[in-house]
Amino acid sequence: MSDNQNTQAAGSNSKYYKRYNLQGVIANLVVSQTNAGEDFARFTITREGKKPTKCKAFGPKAEQLLSQFNEGDTVRLFGFYKPESFTPEGESKAINFQTYNVLWSGEPKVAEAASQEEQGEKVEA
Repeated sequence: MSDNQNTQAAGSNSKYYKRYNLQGVIANLVVSQTNAGEDFARFTITREGKKPTKCKAFGPKAEQLLSQFNEGDTVRLFGFYKPESFTPEGESKAINFQTYNVLWSGEPKVAEAASQEEQGEKVEA
């Protein structure tokens, strides 16, 4: 699939971002509201041996995350990395970065259960 096909969705102005699973510990959780009064959560996912990942969840996705998890909890996420940038006041060069936008959050897979699923064994919760 070409880059053009990968970034375009049904509408000509829409972008498609590749989706990823992410599992780690919630840190630096901050809950705020948009100008429209909708809840959103900003937090960092920390994983052993990996760089911390900045994340955002909006509306119902933030509510689901916040109803099940707190700072310090291990969570499993499904979402996408969205490129963002800003230019600091008085500077001419933009700063570019990526933020992970959450589409779904849930309980992390237990290592033993994940191993059994890969081998085709039935796992009871």
